[in-house]
Amino acid sequence: MEMVEQLVSRTDAAYQRWLASVTDDVEADGVYVYCRESLPERNTTYEIGEWLTGYLMIGQDGDRGFFLRCDGGGPVFRADLGGLGEVDLQVVAPAFEVWLRSGFALPPDP
Repeated sequence: MEMVEQLVSRTDAAYQRWLASVTDDVEADGVYVYCRESLPERNTTYEIGEWLTGYLMIGQDGDRGFFLRCDGGGPVFRADLGGLGEVDLQVVAPAFEVWLRSGFALPPDP
């Protein structure tokens, strides 16, 4: 839990504000964006700290996870949970706030 809290504290301000405002996971067209309480279990289950050091898994759509880099900003990424690695990350939105405003819409699959 402490490790996840440290990662959250290094994400962008828009994500931190959103996270403080929700008490349950949010679902939008099959995309689940996790509330604070869900983050430790989901990040532990998928061993995100081992496979994507410095990233936080913030949501899921079936077998794809959604991630933020914990460096104060940047894009929202997605990757197949069966083969995690930085080279596999695809940009979903240029920033969490943009993704939030879109209703957590996803770009077409490449």
